[in-house]
Amino acid sequence: MPEVIFKTNSPAALERNAAWLEIAEQQRLAYVEFLDDIQAAFGDRAEDKGGIFIRDEEHAQKPHRVLLGNRYGIKGFTSGYNEQAPKGSGWRYDRDEVGWVPDKRTKVGKEHQKRIDDLNAMYDIQKHFRDIGISSIATGGGYMGRPGTSTDPDGTIYQMWSQEDFLEDVQEGIDRVAPDGIVWERVPLSAWYARLEAQES
Repeated sequence: MPEVIFKTNSPAALERNAAWLEIAEQQRLAYVEFLDDIQAAFGDRAEDKGGIFIRDEEHAQKPHRVLLGNRYGIKGFTSGYNEQAPKGSGWRYDRDEVGWVPDKRTKVGKEHQKRIDDLNAMYDIQKHFRDIGISSIATGGGYMGRPGTSTDPDGTIYQMWSQEDFLEDVQEGIDRVAPDGIVWERVPLSAWYARLEAQES
C-alpha cells in the first residue's frame, strides 16, 4: 500500500489528465488490435518469457504472445527460444530480446516498425507526468521508485508512492516540475483509506 499520497483538483491538471486518459484508452485499443493481428498471423503461445501486455478481459483468459518492450515503448513480441520467424513475414528473431522484432532490411519489416513507432508515439507518459506536475521517479532511504496514479470520477488526481522515505524527493519534484496554477496537496493516510472504504461499500 502507498505511504506517500498527494492529490490535485487544479482545473489545468484535471483537463490535461482527462485528455490523457482518452488517448491512453485509444492507445490500449491500438495495442490490443496489434496483438490480435499477431495472434491471427502466428497463433498463441502458452509459455511467455516476460515482456509487457495490455490486458483486457478477452486476452487475459487465453494464452498469448506478449509484447516486448520497456517504459519507452514496445519493440516486438515474445517467441520461443531461437524460434525463427517465417520467411517473408517482416519479422526476425532477436537473441538479446528473445523474441521477434521488425526485420528492417525488408519493406514489410519497415512497415511493422512504422506501426510500432506510431503506437509508441501516441502518448508519452513521462511528458504527461511533467504536464500535471508529477515526477517520474523519486529516491530515498536507499530506494528508488515510480508513482502510481489514480483518478476519481470527479476528476481528482492522486499520485501514490510506496515509501515514506520518498516524501522529500517527491515534494521537491512537485516544486520543480508542477506548472503554474497546478497545486498538489498531501493526503493523510487516514483519508486515503476512508476513500477506499467508501469506494468498496
